[in-house]
Amino acid sequence: MSRALSLPHEHGGYLTIAGAATAGVVIAQARGPAVAVGAVVAAAFFARAPVEELVRGRAARFDRVGLAILAAIIAAGAAVLAGPWRAVALIFAAAIVSGSALVRRARRQRATWFETCGMVVLGASAGLVARAGGAELHASTAIAIVFATHCGLAVPLVRSEVRPRERAHARPTAAVVLVGLSFAAIAIDLVGGSQFLLALLPRTLHALVRAALPSARTRPNVVGVRETAMLAVVILLAIVA
Repeated sequence: MSRALSLPHEHGGYLTIAGAATAGVVIAQARGPAVAVGAVVAAAFFARAPVEELVRGRAARFDRVGLAILAAIIAAGAAVLAGPWRAVALIFAAAIVSGSALVRRARRQRATWFETCGMVVLGASAGLVARAGGAELHASTAIAIVFATHCGLAVPLVRSEVRPRERAHARPTAAVVLVGLSFAAIAIDLVGGSQFLLALLPRTLHALVRAALPSARTRPNVVGVRETAMLAVVILLAIVA
């Protein structure tokens, strides 16, 4: 929380939005609609914090101005879109803001399940961006699964690295993540996107390392660098596929 402007605390979400939008835009055939959807999703993510603080009566100095700018971005992005994509983008944005507000009101915003679901939704937006830009259905569905899986399953793994209380559960956490990756691989194959399976490799290797070294602790700054590098590799593999 800045004294001047309220920002989301989930810094991993910043990286996820950037990566998902980049992959979706590059894979899309029509870049304009793809960029518009990416902008709407990103603006909705950043709008969460000022909306929540305004509701709580704790708005920072520039929250109202920031929220007005973000609302303008959402409106401009929606205006670019035609047909059902305008409604889809606006519904997606509304779900991000309202869902976060409801969970924060229940004081469950730090729960593993919510952080995981949030990252899954943001990661899956890669497929929405690509499809809005004219990408084929099987490709956009496959990259939605890839990024939702890669980003969502990062949450329990990273928490088992940086949180002492969760380090004791690192091995079973890694096992659950490997099961999740297996289901994701099956889903990708079923939608006809088998060429995207290699993009699951970075997270799979991460889970295997956590299973082999359950007590290892990684500094948060190292985690940030590693996750950035891994996401870059996933983006590259998705684009090549």
